[in-house]
Amino acid sequence: MNREEFEKVSAELKRVASDMPPEWGAVQNDELDDQVDVFAFSALADLDREMDGLCLCEKDRTYVRRRWYIAHCARCDEYIFCLNDRVIHNSDIFDKSWDIRFEVKNPNRNARFCQQTAE
Repeated sequence: MNREEFEKVSAELKRVASDMPPEWGAVQNDELDDQVDVFAFSALADLDREMDGLCLCEKDRTYVRRRWYIAHCARCDEYIFCLNDRVIHNSDIFDKSWDIRFEVKNPNRNARFCQQTAE
């Protein structure tokens, strides 16, 4: 993601935030995820048009819309994290073992699960 895409996607997320249902609708499943690639659409209207061509019940449509929203929120969050010079981004988008890493100067602290300790 670059700055231009971030601006476009984050504006869309802000625009549709109040329309996102609080519930997931359907339970996550690979079959439904395979029918609609939520990452292929940066605008909710385009996603809705894609779903219009599929035979999805309202519960499934709710799931896909919410999955789209959360997936794009995560992409924007990653972009913001990666603006920091001490954050390393995994360039392999198919590697599910990690997305970002934090460069930590104190080797005794685990950056992923960093907790404040009493001193």
